[in-house]
Amino acid sequence: MVTVDSPQTWGYLNAGPRPSTLLAGGAVAAALGPIAMALQFATFAWICWAIGLLLTGVGLLLSGLRPWLTSFAVVPAGMFLAQGASLLLTASGLAAAAAGYFALALPKWLSLFVLAIVAARQVDRRRRRWLAVVAVLSSLKYLTRHLAPPPATVLAVLDILLAVLLAAALVQWAVVLRRLETAWAAHRWRDAHARFEDFNSPPLPPLR
Repeated sequence: MVTVDSPQTWGYLNAGPRPSTLLAGGAVAAALGPIAMALQFATFAWICWAIGLLLTGVGLLLSGLRPWLTSFAVVPAGMFLAQGASLLLTASGLAAAAAGYFALALPKWLSLFVLAIVAARQVDRRRRRWLAVVAVLSSLKYLTRHLAPPPATVLAVLDILLAVLLAAALVQWAVVLRRLETAWAAHRWRDAHARFEDFNSPPLPPLR
């Protein structure tokens, strides 16, 4: 038996893949990228980065287009998707696409920072603050890498640390999104299965 407030309601509505699942999966895949690179598994690292960027982008995009997250989410979604496409083009041999990948990095972090601010109605302060801090730290790492690059070992450690922190932050957002998705699915389920009598006024209490 299906209850309208259960997570299974989403599947019965045939609403497609959950954006929260795509967001969490993309975040974890992207975090595996720098770890695999540090372990000298370069090919696997690039695959993880590309999959992570694309899944995260699709998850944010679907969340922004649906009514449970601010529409601003489509902005960082576009950044993630564009970076993922640039990475795939670079891996396929189009070296010029690498410039687009690096050019999108700072706008991506800034858009995530703004998302953490404007999603106050949907996401609690602790989770928003966590994402904002990670976005600022990642922006500073990007600027440091290009202005005064630290040793390669330090950069590798920072890449892993910030990737793990970002994954944890986005997974926490995915937890909130999953609750919002379930509530939305429950509302749609009630509307789709409401009977005509449900719209009638409730019966009056008996006379004393």
